Order: sequence, then C-alpha cells, then structure tokens
Amino acid sequence: MCLSDCFCVAALFEPDATRCTKMASLTGSGQQGRNVMTKVLIKEGGGFGKVYHGVAKSLQPPDIAVKKLVTSNVYSEREFLNEVQSIGRIHHRNLVRMVGYCKEQEQRMLVFEFMPGGSLRSILFQTPRPPWSWRTEAALGIAKGIEYLHEGCTSPIIHCDIKPDNILLDDKNNPKITDFGITKLLGDQQIHTTVTNVRGTRGYITPEWFHSERCIDTKVDVYSFGVVLLDMICCRRCQDPVSGHGEDGEDDSATLFGWAGQLVKHGRVEVLPHSENDAMEDLERVERFARVAFMCIERNPSLRPTMHQVVQMLEGSVEVHALPQFPSSTDTSLPISMESHAPRFFPNLQLNSI
Repeated sequence: MCLSDCFCVAALFEPDATRCTKMASLTGSGQQGRNVMTKVLIKEGGGFGKVYHGVAKSLQPPDIAVKKLVTSNVYSEREFLNEVQSIGRIHHRNLVRMVGYCKEQEQRMLVFEFMPGGSLRSILFQTPRPPWSWRTEAALGIAKGIEYLHEGCTSPIIHCDIKPDNILLDDKNNPKITDFGITKLLGDQQIHTTVTNVRGTRGYITPEWFHSERCIDTKVDVYSFGVVLLDMICCRRCQDPVSGHGEDGEDDSATLFGWAGQLVKHGRVEVLPHSENDAMEDLERVERFARVAFMCIERNPSLRPTMHQVVQMLEGSVEVHALPQFPSSTDTSLPISMESHAPRFFPNLQLNSI
C-alpha cells in the first residue's frame, strides 16, 4: 500500500504488482519519493487536460508524461478502473503506451511513456520539411495504429481527436498516437463538448459531429486521418488557405481540400509535395496517397473506407478506385477551421495550478 504521508504521481503498470511505486507530487507537495523526480509543465490546455513531464527512476527509459484529465463524473470508480486496465493492456508500436493512472476523489490522471521527439505538428509545417520517404512511412504507421484501435482490441476504440498534435514521435522519430481510449473515460457528451470546443482542431473533425442526430462510429477517425494524410502529403495545415492566381490573373485562394483535389483531378500531383526531389521520383505513390486521403474525407460516412482498407491501399496491395468527384478549388462545404501488463495505481495525487 502507498504511504499516507506522500502524494503519488501514479501507480505504474507492471506484472504482479502488489503495491504502487512511491512517487513525488508533480508540484513538490508531500514527501519526495526516492525513485521519482519532477520536471516542468510541458503542455498546457488541450482537449483532455494538462500534460506534465516527470522522471520515474524505476522505469527504463525513466521519463514519463502525466495527463491530468478534465473533470468528468460520467464513470463510477469501478468503471474508471475497468477502462484504464483495458487501455493499459493495449500495446502497439504506433500507440503511446499508458504505464499508469491516478484516481483520488474527482482527480483522474493517466501516465504515459514520454515521447522526446515532440508532435507531428512540430515538424510537419516547418522548414526544412520532413523527407517524403519519412512522411510516407509515418503515414502508414499512423494508419496501422488507428486500424489496431478499431479492429485489434477486444472492442473497437474510437479516438475522436486524430490530429497532428496527438501524434507524437519517439527518440527514433517513429510516430505514435496518444490520447486513445480517453473518450471512453469521459463519455460521449463530455467528449463532444471537449473536442468541438478546442481551438485549432475543428478542421480535423468529421461533419457528423455538428449534426444534432449525430451517429459516431469508427468512420470519424477515418475522416480525421484523411485530413492528417493530406497535411502530410502537402506539409500544409488544413485550416490555412492556399494562395494562388486565378485565370484572370487576380490573387485567389482556395481551401487545402479544394486546391489539392483540383491538382489530383487534372493530373498535377507533383505540385502537392512542392516538387520535392524524392517525391518527384515517387509520383505514383503521391497520387495514391492523395486519392486515399480524399476517400477518407468523403462527407458520407458509409462511403468512407475502413482503416483496414486504408492500410491496404497505402501499402499498394489494394487498388485505389477513382473518386466520383473532387472538391472545387473554393469548396467550403468541408469544415475548415478546425501480452500484457497489469496496471499499478497512483493514489492521493495533488497538483497545484501552474
């Protein structure tokens, strides 16, 4: 059992755990645990809560990320425990592994392996751009991670917030999806309120979220992945207009969807990756990936492929069928703006505001 005179960050997932590993509070309150040091807040805000960086000496590697969830009373204590136990058993090379959790009164915190490479967003829209060869491998890995959530778990897990910020990079720049399973901890109404009100994510949210009779299933993640894939092909943010010149020579601008769609339609896919040398030698794959992206962002969810089909098309093992139509260059109909270990438990965690 944990000592009563300390505050724990979390209990770690480990085989046959009989007690939680003693840790220090992230803010220094309580007794300092010998096997844990704490660091600064690394990310504030976000859809599901604040994220802190800590070091647990008992782990290899020792760095951890602790996410303090937004308050939710949807789940009982037993339901929360069942869900974190389930999430803790999910292991895939393209998913950030959860290594622990905390529950104390209304406090709910999740502990993950630390991703030192930052987010996909932090490198995708910078100069120089990531190489085309890396982007294609990363896109396939991300697709496989979502496919595993949908089809490889005991019951399908819908992420609901796939976007470049929620795709992190490890020390070898391998992409890993984070925040999966949190939707089950918060409940449908909480996740809808949280995701749709978060600034900067609405471009990745499927149109179904904005329907009063919304029916949310795995196809919402397919849509979001399609937007991310288009981002990765073009190294452009989906929310940013693409400037150009119209037929009359006047300055014109288009949405990323419309701009990319017209280029694919007219056979000018070499423009999408900015005529990068390695992409110019791989134009068949540029076009294939772009067509897959447009299949994913189809407004009718029933016409979108499954993530298993997406993986097959990206790999080239299944043919990508011609699309019935592409968005026009000024199309604004799409929403632009926006084997297992048992878990250890982290009780009595307190965080002071930073």
